[in-house]
Amino acid sequence: MHAVAAMVDRLKTVPGLSVTEGKSEWHTTMQKGASLVFDVTIPKGVLEWFASAKNNGREVWSDWTEHYATAGESRIQLEEEMARDVEDFIRRVLCSKVTASVSPDGSATLLWERPDGQKHVTLFENGA
Repeated sequence: MHAVAAMVDRLKTVPGLSVTEGKSEWHTTMQKGASLVFDVTIPKGVLEWFASAKNNGREVWSDWTEHYATAGESRIQLEEEMARDVEDFIRRVLCSKVTASVSPDGSATLLWERPDGQKHVTLFENGA
């Protein structure tokens, strides 16, 4: 997973991002405002990753994705794709204003503040 390890090394130099390494995964943490924290978990050796957001310590959003061949991509190509996707998501979190709204019933909405309006937080730019 050379491409993923190289991406993690790049992320270690990004201001506002904490990167820690466990035995079987890397974790990144980003604080957004006083109460919102994003975490990204990148397991080692597999082509999947997980993201979550907590507002005042309560999880308000989570998602995950895996990378697998759909048109004959090699493992190296999939690792490069995954590294790009993780890095793109983290950079969007760091560069965007994000708001969390919690309704009286406890359900939460997490939104990117964008020039073209608010958009629900997703792992991918196009919302896929």
